[in-house]
Amino acid sequence: MKKVNSILLVDDNQYNNYINKNIIQDLGITSEIKIVHNGSEAIKYLQTCDHLCNYPDLILLDLIMPLIDGFQFMEFLQKMDFLNRERPIIIALTAVGDEQSIDRIRALEVDDVLFKPLTNEKLLAAIDTYFPDKNKEIKTSV
Repeated sequence: MKKVNSILLVDDNQYNNYINKNIIQDLGITSEIKIVHNGSEAIKYLQTCDHLCNYPDLILLDLIMPLIDGFQFMEFLQKMDFLNRERPIIIALTAVGDEQSIDRIRALEVDDVLFKPLTNEKLLAAIDTYFPDKNKEIKTSV
């Protein structure tokens, strides 16, 4: 089965992490899921990820978190050197639906915005969009 190499979940909410991890595992789209609880932990993870882990292909990013939130994380990421790697696909996960907030989110150069809660259908659609060659063998029963 073809899979996304690695997924990084960045969310301070333990319940969201539990649900999102289960969705990812049920779909069988990756064998490596790393969970961090804020942008600061995500930055540290990316900076130390060379030989210790698989660099994530996909980051699912909450926006409202303590210490360094999703907005500040994206500002950091825009300046980051990826050392001959492609920048991960970044999908912002948000419960905020007003037009001004969505415009602010899109200005961060995220690849996509999904509204919470994450579902099998939403995640499969994102995988199909951003990793079309890797979705051919993923189980589609939801």
